[in-house]
Amino acid sequence: GEVVHEWRHNAGPTNYGYMLPNGNLLIALRSLDSPHEFARGGIMRELDWDGNVVWEYVDPNQHHDFRRCSNGNLMYLGWAVMPEEYGTRVQGGRPDSEHKMGMWGDYIREVDPAGETVWQWNGWEHMEIEKHPLPHSSHRHEFAHSNTIVALEDGNALICFRHISMVAIVDKATGEFAWHRQDPNWGGPHDIQFLDNGNMMIFANGNQQMPCGSKVIEFDQ
Repeated sequence: GEVVHEWRHNAGPTNYGYMLPNGNLLIALRSLDSPHEFARGGIMRELDWDGNVVWEYVDPNQHHDFRRCSNGNLMYLGWAVMPEEYGTRVQGGRPDSEHKMGMWGDYIREVDPAGETVWQWNGWEHMEIEKHPLPHSSHRHEFAHSNTIVALEDGNALICFRHISMVAIVDKATGEFAWHRQDPNWGGPHDIQFLDNGNMMIFANGNQQMPCGSKVIEFDQ
């Protein structure tokens, strides 16, 4: 329980940060330029042990999770207002709770060390929107609401969608789901991850479930 080191930041931290194999800290900080009031990041920064900025990439629309890929790139989640023809297809949610700017959707972006985009996946272009209505307890600010991204060794992406209680592997080559699993009993899950035994583990929040309570669930693929 002894503190061995601290990093000081000039911006508010988010809920997401990772220690890299070389001992550096990869963290997302809150950008004041984000167009979305629920933003959870925007400034992705790598710091060495002494707090020096080794690398930085800024996208005000970045939110929630981000990961360093095995090839040295960075993969992260972002928000964008969906084109109207997609936003109007979103079903469910609380009536009259739309966001003033429109319906937001999730994208995955991968950038190289120079900050160049090498791949982007816009979820609304590949998901069957009508088949995944929002629960009645959710606002209609956004569709799906991703909160976890895992950059897999094969280049694909494992993603968790809270509002529709679904996890999926995005095939990088096609943009389609190579695999997915959905369970409304998860009640807004977080933190999907692979275990060393090949199974998956997820934190099931249990929102709107009876009896009330969260769970950690391990399941096979």
